[in-house]
Amino acid sequence: LHLSIRRQRQMCIRDSYNQEGFDDNDLGFAINGGYRLNDNLALNLDMSYTRGDARYNISDNEELIDYSNSMNIDSFYITPGVNLIYPINTDFEVYAKLGLSIVLTDAEYTQKTHEQTGLFTSTSTTETMKDWDITATMGFGGQWNFGENWAATFEYTFTQVHLQPYTNSGNDYSGIDMDTQNILVGLRYRFN
Repeated sequence: LHLSIRRQRQMCIRDSYNQEGFDDNDLGFAINGGYRLNDNLALNLDMSYTRGDARYNISDNEELIDYSNSMNIDSFYITPGVNLIYPINTDFEVYAKLGLSIVLTDAEYTQKTHEQTGLFTSTSTTETMKDWDITATMGFGGQWNFGENWAATFEYTFTQVHLQPYTNSGNDYSGIDMDTQNILVGLRYRFN
């Protein structure tokens, strides 16, 4: 079981405007299990959750319209993979990991429009979007074996996701690109 301190960055939302550059830090969680084949190789399955919260504003000075946009993105990652392990001694190990993530995403997109011509008017639209992607996850970590069956772990993972969300409205989105970096701190129990 891992507690994830997530940094999600470089999200690009492309619709009729080009919006780039989004940073978000949040907490998440990851649960993983696996089977150690030998001293240097283990198979693992990770399941994790992240949440992104993008907010940005756009002004159209010619039409005197301001757009306030927000997007809440919930992503679930299912990642089978391998750990390549190097035991430093009986207490400490370092490892590299490589996996293939299935990313399931729900997003809620809200746009508020403020028109400054004549009477001030404001409208708001909200829609739900869904998508999924299959992409590589890479990382590295260390493990301290402090008991007969217990270990403390520290891990970093990186996943780059491209989403092409579909909606029930006629809005056209050319894509969302998202880099997710996780710093995970947790405990691991070994069955003998």
